[in-house]
Amino acid sequence: RSSLSALNVAFVDITVTGREKMSWLVAQRFDAYTPEVLQAVSEGITAVPLVGVALPCDETLVQGNAFCFLPLGGLLTGLPLHVNASFEPQPNRRELWLLGPNLDGQHERRARWNDVLMRHSIPRLWAEVLEMLGPGCSGLPSGQRLGNSQERYALVLARLPKLCSTREA
Repeated sequence: RSSLSALNVAFVDITVTGREKMSWLVAQRFDAYTPEVLQAVSEGITAVPLVGVALPCDETLVQGNAFCFLPLGGLLTGLPLHVNASFEPQPNRRELWLLGPNLDGQHERRARWNDVLMRHSIPRLWAEVLEMLGPGCSGLPSGQRLGNSQERYALVLARLPKLCSTREA
């Protein structure tokens, strides 16, 4: 199970026309490790538990967007990084199914899956990425460096959430 859930990390350089090149750290995994994900799967969730985060390799601040393999209609998370996961989006792909009192069985199941991803799987991945950026950078791909320890700490601090700007699911 641990090899199946191995953290995959890559550095990606992106150049948008008219802008400077940006380097991103992209981390993703097939989450067969988080207990809440395993519980959801055992209860009949058929979604593939894929989660990922992407953050700039400098102190550039981004408005975090949610993706379900493609953008989710500009859905902002309030987080200082982008999130990609096997969410269950609503048919318009602009919103996710969220837990609430008036959901039928199928929609409640979809909302529970999204809740598991948002409250357990993604935060676990994000924490692991932040730990990886700490002293020693032991989890970075070979040959990749993010500067000295002071620069890495600045990057980590820039990626911590500002709780007043996050959205409550």
